[in-house]
Amino acid sequence: MFKIVYSDEARKSLRKLPKIHLKRIFRAIDVLKTEPHAGKKLQGELLEIYSIRAWPYRILYRLFKKEITILILDIGHRQGIYK
Repeated sequence: MFKIVYSDEARKSLRKLPKIHLKRIFRAIDVLKTEPHAGKKLQGELLEIYSIRAWPYRILYRLFKKEITILILDIGHRQGIYK
């Protein structure tokens, strides 16, 4: 099982999100503990980053296999998270 670690940016984003969506977001993050490749691997400049949906938000994360750790980089609305 992978350990979940949150970046400062992800923590800040979580505090700003509407509470009504938090359950869905944490459910998606829980899936990553046992299925770290559940998200989509991104392309281009974001090559080492994965994205998983928690509608209408996206959770960006990086996978560290050797450390058995997932770093949640940011959480945001699907329209602006990739910028």
